[in-house]
Amino acid sequence: MHEYGIACGIVDTVRDVARQNNAKKVLKVNVEIGELTFVNPEQLKFSFEAITSETELDGARLEIDSIPAKVSCSCGYLGDAAGFTCPKCGTPPKVLHGREIYVRNVEIEV
Repeated sequence: MHEYGIACGIVDTVRDVARQNNAKKVLKVNVEIGELTFVNPEQLKFSFEAITSETELDGARLEIDSIPAKVSCSCGYLGDAAGFTCPKCGTPPKVLHGREIYVRNVEIEV
């Protein structure tokens, strides 16, 4: 379950943000995750809650938005990923978006 490792990384980032901003409490964390990461949002939320239980982040809400996969191909195709081949010519396209994981926003109480 790679969601646990990702949740650990998110928690580390959020703790840094909270510390830098002298936060009393973290209320909400917004994360954007590319669909090609194959992260299960429910498992990520479960891992996040387990890691933050009885810590300074206990009760923080994790909100997850998906980043759609976008590809480009040498044939000129630019658009949604349709498997691992270009839907226009059948060759492997270059992935432009969909592998990212970002902590987009942290809502804190100071």
